[in-house]
Amino acid sequence: MAKITKELLLEKGIPKHSKLGQVKKIKLSNLQLKTSDLDPKLFSQLRQLEELDVSGNLLTEIPDNLGLVNLRLLNCADNDMEQITSLNQFKNLEDLNCEDNMYLTICDTYKVMYLLPNLRRFNGKDITSSANHLRFVNSRKLMSLITDFWEKKYKAQVSEPPAVAEIKAVAKDFVKSAIAEVKYGPNSLSDYTKWRVEMIAKEFVASLLKHENQVSSESEGSEDEDEAENTDESVVLEPLHFLQSHSRDNDPEDLTTQLWACAFEPEIKNSLTPDGGLQSSRTVATCGGDSVCFIDCETGIVLHKYKSIGEEFFSLAWTTLTVMVKDQKRKLNVLAVGGQMGVVKLIHVKVNYCYGKIKAHKRPVSTLCFCPNRETFLFTGSYDKTIILWDIGVPDCDYNFRVSQLLVLKVCSTPLKTSPVPTCPEQYLVAACEGGCFAWDITLTKYEDKRNIVMEFQFPIYNNKNGKSDCCIVDSLAFCNDDLVASKTSMQGSIYLWSWSQTLKKWNKRNTKVNAAILREMEWSNTDEVYIALTTCPVENYLVCGDEKGDIWMYELDKFTNEEIESGKKTSPTQILKWPAIEARGEIIEGTLINNVTTDPEFKYLVAVTDKNIIVIWKRT
Repeated sequence: MAKITKELLLEKGIPKHSKLGQVKKIKLSNLQLKTSDLDPKLFSQLRQLEELDVSGNLLTEIPDNLGLVNLRLLNCADNDMEQITSLNQFKNLEDLNCEDNMYLTICDTYKVMYLLPNLRRFNGKDITSSANHLRFVNSRKLMSLITDFWEKKYKAQVSEPPAVAEIKAVAKDFVKSAIAEVKYGPNSLSDYTKWRVEMIAKEFVASLLKHENQVSSESEGSEDEDEAENTDESVVLEPLHFLQSHSRDNDPEDLTTQLWACAFEPEIKNSLTPDGGLQSSRTVATCGGDSVCFIDCETGIVLHKYKSIGEEFFSLAWTTLTVMVKDQKRKLNVLAVGGQMGVVKLIHVKVNYCYGKIKAHKRPVSTLCFCPNRETFLFTGSYDKTIILWDIGVPDCDYNFRVSQLLVLKVCSTPLKTSPVPTCPEQYLVAACEGGCFAWDITLTKYEDKRNIVMEFQFPIYNNKNGKSDCCIVDSLAFCNDDLVASKTSMQGSIYLWSWSQTLKKWNKRNTKVNAAILREMEWSNTDEVYIALTTCPVENYLVCGDEKGDIWMYELDKFTNEEIESGKKTSPTQILKWPAIEARGEIIEGTLINNVTTDPEFKYLVAVTDKNIIVIWKRT
């Protein structure tokens, strides 16, 4: 008779419930359990389980495929565990206790630290720093050693460039020899080093095969499958820099200044340089408190800092203006920034000079964005419940410029994020607002310089914890491509992906309300916090959004059908990037609310700004 039954799990589970799918904690300690007693079919029903205690039993390992996707704490102390690599299945595990398992070694500890990207505590100790060093520094060194080993011992055995058949011919011997000959670290970690060398060597071969398959027109489909086959992997991001560059009065202990927005400087191509002068984008602008910072993401150096005493900046937006320099056209990057004072400031970033101020609104500026195909057209949203379209003009060599107001869009609530529709940027503007999600006709004519809402997008009604319908606060919005819109409604725990073109087809112009054509509902944090902004990386097909704990939810957007969804089924994130432990004032900052995130167009860097005056920069590895 099975030792573990559904009835036992319900009896031991918390909270008490008639369904396993609602249980979050279970204590199964000191029951003389063996590995065979952990039935994957039964445990896979525990979809919401976050904490599992199986200490004091007779387990030799944790079975594969238990299906505990939300498990965050596991206590398997005082067992007979012989290996723990099967814990790789628990990608969200943060706290693991494996004490008093006499067959486990230090190498097993290192393996599990590498395999579990979100693990923070092991056997009651904080291992964040050592785990990050292991995953990034140690791995980079081993990769360098294996690459050198290939260059010295095997590169001469294949042609240049190598053919797929040649790579496959030496692959097995290369991996075997690398395991035997590549040495790194103390002897006590030799088992772990061999394990990682084998893994990295196979990945190295797979990368060679992938490259050659991409450039070769020959079909290799009939070839035998090699041990070192290529597999899809999540985006790997390494924490690179932690900055407190917005501290008031340069106070190093300032952990209260809110940072609200961040965006990468656009790539520019200057006609004055012989090769076109392509300048890559690794400079990010951040705003919060009374300052705007321009940061080199690779070095972490603050290139420029603009301050305005008494201001609190909320929003920023980039544009690239075409100016005349000695009768030649040249591109010039300008940053618009606005906040508490209702004034928009125009900054020539290269020389860190604020050359213009626009008294845009009588109340604070809440959002800014430029029209993608009209470089001088700037939309400013405000707490005065309007969105205004400005033509900011182009400065001359003495920074003289002329600004003009083109349109006023009436809003029923504060606009929080605006975006012109990519396929018709001079016809429609979409905005996420405190009172919902709306669109306006922004076609420029000689009349009607004040416009009302033409579309109010309807989403499934959300009921709060009291069973009452909440005001629909749509606090963020972005286009993932020319048609796909991502929008987030506060306190709903999800992000909607919907089709602009399909929604437009359903619109009856005699009625402003139109049901959004929802194609996918993405799972997100179930938090009451509002004003957490999402962002998209269309080139890499990614959607990214922070949360109230400092984690970053990442979604790789696959191909979508044109069918609308009817059920409330949510799609899980591709991965969740956990908040890295940061020390300040001698204490570890366990997590913080991420107000905004951004990526460069090629997704080489990811930047997050928080409510504790901390900027985090990750680099893709």
